Amino acid sequence: QYRNFTETDLERCMAVLADPDVSGWVHGDLLWRSEYAHLPSAKLVQLASTLLEKPNGSNLLLDALGMRLHNAGDAEDGLGNELRKLGLEAATLQIQRDRDGSDMVDHHLAEVLNACLSHGGHNAEKINWLDALFTAIDASYGSGPDYESAIATTAAAMPDDFLDRVFQGTDDQQRYRKRQLEHVSHRRSVLGDIEIERLIAWGQAQTDPQVWKILANGLSVFTPSGDSDRVRLADGCIQFLEASPNPVDVLNGYAEQIMPNGWSGSRADIMTRNTDALRVLLEHEDQAIRDAARQVVTQARTWETAERAREKQADEAKEQSFE
Repeated sequence: QYRNFTETDLERCMAVLADPDVSGWVHGDLLWRSEYAHLPSAKLVQLASTLLEKPNGSNLLLDALGMRLHNAGDAEDGLGNELRKLGLEAATLQIQRDRDGSDMVDHHLAEVLNACLSHGGHNAEKINWLDALFTAIDASYGSGPDYESAIATTAAAMPDDFLDRVFQGTDDQQRYRKRQLEHVSHRRSVLGDIEIERLIAWGQAQTDPQVWKILANGLSVFTPSGDSDRVRLADGCIQFLEASPNPVDVLNGYAEQIMPNGWSGSRADIMTRNTDALRVLLEHEDQAIRDAARQVVTQARTWETAERAREKQADEAKEQSFE
């Protein structure tokens, strides 16, 4: 039956969309199911544009384009120029209309953004997307809209533009935006998908050396070493440290991750493992890095001692409550 679905049938479906009571969810299938791949691309672009005009059009189109990209697999351009333009418009509308997206909406949004931002062109639509994204971040006082993957995808695809925006605006806006960069145990690192060389190049182009500490705190510093009980410094973090103008600033940024903000078991044990990972820098060939590492490790040991004492006191209090 699908082989008999003609351009005339498509036009009939599009005519039905003129009814405001028709949601358009079923029509989204026409954009991605292989059974409709023979339909003229210009007509499908027209359909996508019509769907976007629906009250739920941004969500509907992102879902359809996300499925289209899934079917396209590793194709260099799974959408094409016109659908990429509409995809960016849908992304902008989505974050303007609904800042509390579900995981699935975030997934499709990130997929579409990755496809759209990785190609040239549509600069106006890309700027509109950045405007909408940072407006949402500002409105949430830095806690960020619920589009974790979409934000990380944007940062990876447009690192210079993204980071420029973070450090622009009023003092309050900058404070909210920098909060997005902070490493949080249960959240995907916003900086995690940016090539470390691009991050270093951006830092070196800035006049304020404090940006290095802020970026350092956004990197995922500690990574499993292969032994489940130990961690090591991520390779990119060592490269970032070596390129920094002031190792103390960067290591202080890394040190903020020694104390986990989400954990199970003994927090002090986790702090010990993280501090041990920093000790490798005590043997670094750069004297400035060795000195900075010694300073940070010494401070971290005092934090460990205090946390272990707190845990012991809490355990004793718990035991007494059972007596």
